[in-house]
Amino acid sequence: MEWGFVVLTLLAAALAAGGVRVLGEHERGVVFRLGRLRGGVRGPGLTFLIPAVDRMFRVHVAPEELAIGEQNLPTRDGGLLCLSTGVRYRVADPIKSVSTVADARTSVRHASERGLRSLSARRNLEDFFERRDVLEGELQDMLSEALRPFGVAVMAATLHTVEIQKKPE
Repeated sequence: MEWGFVVLTLLAAALAAGGVRVLGEHERGVVFRLGRLRGGVRGPGLTFLIPAVDRMFRVHVAPEELAIGEQNLPTRDGGLLCLSTGVRYRVADPIKSVSTVADARTSVRHASERGLRSLSARRNLEDFFERRDVLEGELQDMLSEALRPFGVAVMAATLHTVEIQKKPE
């Protein structure tokens, strides 16, 4: 009887220790129980899960900077620009971020590339040199609108490199 109690106690302790998770200051946890979303967002500190039943996804919520490489983009007046940009963002809603997209960083990259193409197609070549701050604001608004359903907040969008590849005719 004694050995059975010891084995049972050790098994219970091992199971309980397997369910303890520690989340850092800039991490949040989204817990799924048997594949269904359970509760809200778990904050920093200790979190207890039921082993083999609960699954927790860690979401990094600190602001991040993403550099978008150079792209050759046509302008409305027939010019060709080489643009690169940087996007500063953070995950504002971890539940949306986990449940709607596989990777928030990839979504930001794709939305930024689409936004740059859209922006260059609607503007003349000279606008990128004369009204750069206005274009950055437009790009930020465009990205904020596109990424809001994914739980991502865009804090800033900046145009880094603007080079003329071909002048309009």
